[in-house]
Amino acid sequence: MLDSINGVPDAERFLDDRDLERLTPIKRVTYQVMRAQGIGPKYFRIGTRCVYKWSDVVEWIESGAAAKQHVSRPRRSAK
Repeated sequence: MLDSINGVPDAERFLDDRDLERLTPIKRVTYQVMRAQGIGPKYFRIGTRCVYKWSDVVEWIESGAAAKQHVSRPRRSAK
């Protein structure tokens, strides 16, 4: 999925959260939590997969929304 010349994806390519984890400082689980909370970059469902256009992710990061959005993860219950 990445451009073989410089390792940057084509702006219109679809990437999953594993690809984004390699390309951004954000963990895969954080993208999953953001989807559940209705925040984060725009994504598309293709069957059971959730994918992102690289251009949408870059726009979300550049807009500053990535820094402003707070992701609250559910606490694990003590055993």
